[in-house]
Amino acid sequence: MAIRKLFGALCATVLICLGAPALADFPDHPVKLVNPYAAGAGAMDLAARVMAEGISARLGSPVVVINQPGAAGTLAATAVARGPKDGYSLYFGASSALGFTKLLNKDVTYDPVRDFTPVALLGNVPVAIFVSASSDIRTIQDLIAAAKARPGMINFGSPGFGSVSHVAVELLMERAGIQMKHVPYGGNPNYWNDLIGGQIQVVTGGITGGLPLVKDGRLRMIATATATRTLTAPDVPAIGEVIPGYNAPAWLGLVVARGTPEPIVVKLEAAALEAFRDPTTKATLAKAGIEVVPLGRQAFGEKMASDLIMWESTLKSAGLIKP
Repeated sequence: MAIRKLFGALCATVLICLGAPALADFPDHPVKLVNPYAAGAGAMDLAARVMAEGISARLGSPVVVINQPGAAGTLAATAVARGPKDGYSLYFGASSALGFTKLLNKDVTYDPVRDFTPVALLGNVPVAIFVSASSDIRTIQDLIAAAKARPGMINFGSPGFGSVSHVAVELLMERAGIQMKHVPYGGNPNYWNDLIGGQIQVVTGGITGGLPLVKDGRLRMIATATATRTLTAPDVPAIGEVIPGYNAPAWLGLVVARGTPEPIVVKLEAAALEAFRDPTTKATLAKAGIEVVPLGRQAFGEKMASDLIMWESTLKSAGLIKP
C-alpha cells in the first residue's frame, strides 16, 4: 500500500513538472481570435482586429484574427467549444451567440455557460428604436400608445429573427403589454430604406447604423434599448427610464473552451483587460459605436448567466421558445 502511494505521489509530481513549463511558456505560438463576422464587416471586424493587436502586444506573441462567419455566430462558437482546451482559440462573441440564440435554435449544440470559460467583456453595442422623421411617433411613450391603440398593426423591422434588435422589441412588448408585427430582414440593411419609405413604421438596429440618417434629418431615434442612457447617444432617453427594469443587453466579449487551464485563462484575461483599457483602443472603438466597458472573467461570467435567465423568461412569455 505504501509503495502504491509513493508511486502515485511520484507520478503526480512528474505530471505537474511536465505541465508547468507549458503553462509558463504560454503562448509559444500564435493565438487565434475567432471572429464570427465577415472580414471588413464594419465595427465588429474592426473591434476584432483592434483587440487582437492590443492583446498581442501584452502577450508578446501574435494574435491572429480568423474570420468564420455563418449561422449567426454559432458556427464559430461551436468550433471553439469543441476544439482544444489550450487557450489558443479565443471566441469573440455577442450577447446573442453567447446567450439567447441557444434558446431560439435547438440545432445549436453548445451551451454558452457550460461549454465556455469567460475571459473578458469588451463592452456594449447598444441598439435603438428608430422611426421616420415624418412619423407622428416622437417618444417611446408615443410608440406604446400607438401599439395599444392598434394591436398588431405596427410593423417593426430588424436585422433578423433572433438578433438582439429583434428580442429587444420582444422584451419591450412583454413589459409594455403591446403587440407589434416583426419583419425580419435576414441581415439585409434595406430596413432603413423601407422605414424612410413608409413600408414599415419602426426599426430596431444598431445606433451607429441609424445615426447618419438621424443626422441628415431622415430618421428619428426615439429611445435606446437599454436600462440607462448610452455613451454613444447620451441625449436619447433609454427605455429603462420609462419601463423600470427594462434592459436588452447587447455586448461583446471573449471566451475560451471550458476546460482550458486556469493559469492560461488568467493570463489571457490580464492581457485582454489591459488592452481594452488602453485610451487609444477605447477612442478607436468609440468611433465605431462600441462602448468599451471592460469586465473581468468572474463578473463577465455572472453577467452571461444572469442575462440568460432573463432572456429565457422573456422569450418564453413571447412564445418564441419552442417546447
